Amino acid sequence: MNRSPRIRPGRGAFTLIELLAVLGVMVILFSLTAGLFLRMNAGSSMRSAASSMQTALALARQHAISEGQATYVVALPRDLDFGGIESLRPYAANGYAVYAVTNAAPGSMEGRWLTGWR
Repeated sequence: MNRSPRIRPGRGAFTLIELLAVLGVMVILFSLTAGLFLRMNAGSSMRSAASSMQTALALARQHAISEGQATYVVALPRDLDFGGIESLRPYAANGYAVYAVTNAAPGSMEGRWLTGWR
């Protein structure tokens, strides 16, 4: 008794239209999720920058209180004349550093950088 499996005619595989429909749905889902990931990444970098600035402000405050020195968070404006210090140009409008003024002489702004440029 040799029994062969029953195969219904016309139902052996997917049609081209069914495959294209599934691929279309997959492309739409992928494009939606890719957009969400890109927006999530942009928000993450903004939160990171805000956290970094908050840390710099806390450092400046802590140093000013503990050492009794005027302490500043310095940011470079975009249109600053760098006066030969071209190494600072990449930080214009993007970077900041913490600077503490030593009490050497009244009215003097001599001091030291507490952090590097970020």
